[in-house]
Amino acid sequence: MILVTGGAGYIGSHAARALRRHNHEALIYDNLSAGQESFASGFELIIGDIAESEKLAQVLKRVDAVMHFGGLHHRYDRAA
Repeated sequence: MILVTGGAGYIGSHAARALRRHNHEALIYDNLSAGQESFASGFELIIGDIAESEKLAQVLKRVDAVMHFGGLHHRYDRAA
């Protein structure tokens, strides 16, 4: 099983679908701050933040590999 962090986001969800097409099982881990739960439809979704070390440690025991697409989105004004 492959853990896809940020798997409810645009890129992560496409990666999870590609894994499935190639006969791999994907587990999605996302805090849904920028992702959408509907993007994880059809996959097991664990809602959690990458900073929740105890929760993440338990999930990591279930997987063989990790694809990391989680990240923070910052907005800034270039004119400032």
